[in-house]
Amino acid sequence: TLLKVRIFQDCEKGLLGDLVLKLKLQVYSPGDYVCKKGDVGKEMYIIKRGKIDVVNDDATKVFVTLGEGVVFGELSIMNIPGSKMGNRRTANVRSKGYSDLFTLSKDDLWEALEEYPEAKKNLLEKGKQILMKDNMIDEEMAAKEATDREDLEKSVDRLDETFKGLSNNMASMLAEFTSFEIKMKKRLTTVEAKSGLIDAKPEETK
Repeated sequence: TLLKVRIFQDCEKGLLGDLVLKLKLQVYSPGDYVCKKGDVGKEMYIIKRGKIDVVNDDATKVFVTLGEGVVFGELSIMNIPGSKMGNRRTANVRSKGYSDLFTLSKDDLWEALEEYPEAKKNLLEKGKQILMKDNMIDEEMAAKEATDREDLEKSVDRLDETFKGLSNNMASMLAEFTSFEIKMKKRLTTVEAKSGLIDAKPEETK
């Protein structure tokens, strides 16, 4: 099903498999709004069963009716640098009758993409190309956002390396402390034995 989505075509099978496992089923009644124009995009949708209408603001006019297998809302959860629509919905969408929709949340998508950095890069580029065809990309904004994102990723990488270094140092300090503690216990036992405070005889093997 995800192979029908333009930006997911040619994706790695492993990524597609992970995304399929994250799909959730939602049921809508007649007249229920799936999303409204201007809403913040938090998920994308795949129509499993039923029909969905794209309507005007007061729902008096139907622009188009979408059927089974149609995917929508994917671009609003991609965080594509320079997108003029940002992460906002550009249409009012509501259920024509009873309908079942698979949803993929923005959080689940980005969590999966963290394991596939190359696929993440390709998806953002595909999304950008799609928006450019519709004149929905601000090039100046795209360059700035791309730089900001790159700087943020570098900062995260540096923090990760710092944390790993601290973890290694802590492990080394703990090992040294444990070794020191064992030596001190042996010395204390020897001193006590010489002072006659404890039996100096070695323990019998059990």
